[in-house]
Amino acid sequence: MTIKTRLSDKDYIQLSLVVLYQKPAIKLFIGIALAVFIVALFGLIAEPGSVTISNFILPVLILAMPPLFTWYNSKKMLRSNKLVTKPYDYIIEADSFGISGELFNARFSWDKIYKVTKTKKWLLVWQHSQLAYGIPLRDTWDGEIAALKDILIANKVKNNL
Repeated sequence: MTIKTRLSDKDYIQLSLVVLYQKPAIKLFIGIALAVFIVALFGLIAEPGSVTISNFILPVLILAMPPLFTWYNSKKMLRSNKLVTKPYDYIIEADSFGISGELFNARFSWDKIYKVTKTKKWLLVWQHSQLAYGIPLRDTWDGEIAALKDILIANKVKNNL
């Protein structure tokens, strides 16, 4: 099966943020920052004079920096490389996963794919724990997702489909 897609600038930025928050280290980082923020908030409620605004600055910065850096880097990438918003064909076969674009063509056997995850708006095919190919679910239909799930199970690829 072939899935044809084209990402807009907005899609690319959204995909970058989705990939960011799929990473376990970022989830841990954000969890710790939220815990520190909540502790500071409870301290403010319990003893209003004991907590200052400076107790909130670090957790707020920790929560704000990953998405801001990701947004900035995505915008920079879009300015320097318009290929990311060109049309792509994702080729899914029983023995391989391929991606074809204007200037390239790549094919991977399923044992080279780390995992496949599905979010509310994206199908993410992870080449390794840091790199994912994003396919908008708007460009797929349920039959393709079901067929992909069968292929992934047959090839023992981790997935949440």
